[in-house]
Amino acid sequence: MAEQITFKDTYVIDMNTLKKRPFACLQNGVVLPVEQKNGKPDTTDLTLFSKRAEICIAHMIEEYPTLSQKLGDQEARTIIVYVSKANKPIMTLFPTNDTDIITNIWNDVDDGVLPDATAIMGKRQEMINKFKERNRTKK
Repeated sequence: MAEQITFKDTYVIDMNTLKKRPFACLQNGVVLPVEQKNGKPDTTDLTLFSKRAEICIAHMIEEYPTLSQKLGDQEARTIIVYVSKANKPIMTLFPTNDTDIITNIWNDVDDGVLPDATAIMGKRQEMINKFKERNRTKK
């Protein structure tokens, strides 16, 4: 049996609902509608509090149509929140490969966090590069 990963929570965002929310809601924290959490149906909103998160979500919304073609729809809507051993958010990874570093205290962080984030970012970039190359060869 595979060991459960405890250093991250993966959220698939409902982009249709998000696009209908007024952008001003980002001023006091980003409240995102969730379809899935850790691979299971969940409709509990995800709230992120930081100016950087606001910028990353704006970028995610802007890039979503293109990213959904390059990464696939679900991956283009997936946000990963890495947590400390005390289950406190430490870093958020957005589908655009933008990151929001929430803390500078890394002594309570699982050794798997940075390798996992690096692998996901590399995989996404590889998929984007393959998409670009495929489109280039079609022309």
